[in-house]
Amino acid sequence: NLARSRDPHGVIHLPHRVVVRRSYGEMIFQRAAARGQGRPTAPDPVQFCYDVTIPGDVKVREASMVIRFSFLEARTAMILCRRKHATSVYLAYDAVEPPLALRSLQDGDRIQPLGMAGTKKIKDYFIDRKVPFRERRAIPLLVDRHAVLWIAGHCISERVRVTPDTMKIVKAEIV
Repeated sequence: NLARSRDPHGVIHLPHRVVVRRSYGEMIFQRAAARGQGRPTAPDPVQFCYDVTIPGDVKVREASMVIRFSFLEARTAMILCRRKHATSVYLAYDAVEPPLALRSLQDGDRIQPLGMAGTKKIKDYFIDRKVPFRERRAIPLLVDRHAVLWIAGHCISERVRVTPDTMKIVKAEIV
């Protein structure tokens, strides 16, 4: 039933602490840790929050990555901004409202993806791109005082788009 379900995600608990998870087209079989009378335990959702200092590196243990932040000269950055990289982005620091932080996904988080007129729930963004459910909370989000600016490795917000008028540019790079 789990394999035939229309739902892209699901979990069943079998005897002997075996847990079967469905995530889009994959079926994952694993043995769960026992709690109490041999019932499987669900892992706690990943929760983290790290302050961002520019320039500087932030080690996100929960995502097994380091993200480096640096300022760039506007002329250099305008040339680099035309290139597409999954691991590095360029943000208009002029549009940022500090303090900055890298944190985990929270219920109701939204972003205005680059080139989009309105906002989108990050949950829906992940569903559209078929990001496995269990990985979503470990993906770092760069946030300022008001909104999500970058989904690490995915997209930036239209609000921090670099334009010819941008004076100060930040490069964020997964190293």
